[in-house]
Amino acid sequence: MKRHESVLRDFVEGRSTTRVIVNLLRPFTSDLPRHCTDAQRRRTLRERVRAAQKTAIRRMDATKFRVTNRFDYISGFSAEVTLEGLNEMLESDDVVSIEKDEILKAHLAQGMPLINAAVTRTMYDGAGVAIAICDTGIDYTHPNLGGDDFPNNKVIGGYDTGDDDADPMDFNGHGTCCAGIAAGEIDSDD
Repeated sequence: MKRHESVLRDFVEGRSTTRVIVNLLRPFTSDLPRHCTDAQRRRTLRERVRAAQKTAIRRMDATKFRVTNRFDYISGFSAEVTLEGLNEMLESDDVVSIEKDEILKAHLAQGMPLINAAVTRTMYDGAGVAIAICDTGIDYTHPNLGGDDFPNNKVIGGYDTGDDDADPMDFNGHGTCCAGIAAGEIDSDD
């Protein structure tokens, strides 16, 4: 199903509203340092994102939508919206895109066979290579990913941007699965 069709699906099925994620124009950030660990940069970015959200929301008819969540660092928000409200959002110069707000389930079991990783893992050991996993985190206590405290010999660094702390522990499993494909022990099926 195409993305725009998923946004309209609830209306086609007779519902009066649907839940969407509204992506706004990015606030000007090129004058900020590029390091996410810089507290002042995060504060400034949050302030700019809030200002962009406030401007966009103020321009919309409050009878046609309800904000359900405002993001801190992403220029956008989620909302429950009527069809008329959706059309109004689409006309707004502040709005870059609108997508369906729905829960997506990570597919963990299919990764290795789908990308034929077993063959590659028998040919290369990755010695001397560092890989960044930008995902749900990494369970660094897993025996094939160091099996120890953080940092360890497999997981040498990390940051949890969701919780805004220096512990990248994965509570979802998807990031650990990706890390296992990229850096797990070669002779393991885990």
